[in-house]
Amino acid sequence: MATSTPHVASMSPTAAMLASPSQSADAYSQVVSEVEKQFTTMVIRARKNTRNRAIAVHPELQPHGFRVLMALAKEGPQNQGLLAEQTGSDKTVTSRTIKHLESLDLVSRSVDPRDGRVHVVALTEDARARLDRNLATSRRTLHDRLSQWDLEEVERFAELLAKLNESAF
Repeated sequence: MATSTPHVASMSPTAAMLASPSQSADAYSQVVSEVEKQFTTMVIRARKNTRNRAIAVHPELQPHGFRVLMALAKEGPQNQGLLAEQTGSDKTVTSRTIKHLESLDLVSRSVDPRDGRVHVVALTEDARARLDRNLATSRRTLHDRLSQWDLEEVERFAELLAKLNESAF
């Protein structure tokens, strides 16, 4: 009984690589290279998206400031050291960013009552409202893009992203 090979011209590049009878280490490497290429494209787009979302919150807001605001929105008021850790940034850079955010009236700083040497940073009500609108727009955009996919594809995509996020890089 002969097996038929699907017509390669009608396949995605990745599927075409795997359609040959010899799924060798070379074919696997080619597929991984395609994943790497697509991942790089996604990261570049994510960075542009972060810049655009920052500007939508405030025209003078930089991407690092946006990440600080998102960390505060997710975790609540925090000290500057924790914010530096969460954003993967240097404490000095985070301190300057917080001063800038304060000048834009997006955060407030207060002395931690438990430790007078530490400042606690919190979102202002205006920042919270701007971030909520921003997040709603972002969710609508993602929903619109994924709404063209089958439910099973979206579920599988979520599973694969979770698997990737759980693995160590």
